[in-house]
This record gives sequence, structure tokens and C-alpha cells, in this order.
Amino acid sequence: MGRDEIVGFMRKNLGPDIITAHLAGQPEIAVEGDAATGTWAFQDTVIATRYQTVIQGAAFYRDRYLRCPDGAWRIAHTGYQRTYEATLSLADLPSFRLTSNRWVRPDSAAAAPAGG
Repeated sequence: MGRDEIVGFMRKNLGPDIITAHLAGQPEIAVEGDAATGTWAFQDTVIATRYQTVIQGAAFYRDRYLRCPDGAWRIAHTGYQRTYEATLSLADLPSFRLTSNRWVRPDSAAAAPAGG
């Protein structure tokens, strides 16, 4: 799957009803010649307004990289192992309000509070 297919998938499946944030950092990268491994800590939050659900979690990405003949480094493999994942119902969080959503105009009905 290439870039265009990935972008097309994201555009089709994400939007005003699925809001996500994925943060990765604290890389530990070990280089051995033309190969490398990397471990990245990440946290993510998914707000699915249509389903009144929030998913939060954390994991560690474990990647392998290869230096190609053109000198560029490319990802040869990526995967992750979840540390935890939690699901919350917005019905259980009556004070939750989605106060901003870049995909929705402020005057549209979809900008209404997600928790009620």
C-alpha cells in the first residue's frame, strides 16, 4: 500500500465523527551499519462522537530500518505492543464537551457538545 492509498483510506474513514491524536516520542534508535532498530513510546486518543465513545491507550512501536542504495533510510517493518487501552462511554462523562473540532464549522449541528 502506498501513500495515496493510505491518504485515501484516512480521508474516507476519518472526519468529523472520528477525532484522533497520536503522539510518539522518546525514540531509542540503535544503528548497526545499514540497519537500525527503533523503539518509540506513543499515546493515542480516539473520540468517536457517533458512538459516544473515547478510546485512550499507550504502546511501544518497535521498528526496523534499512539504508537503501540511494542512501535514504526507510522503514522495513513497524509494529507495536499495547501497554494499555481503555474505553470510556461519553454517557458516563456528563461534563465532557467537545469545544473544538477542526473538521466542523462552528455553526453546524455537529459542533454541539458530544456529551449531551
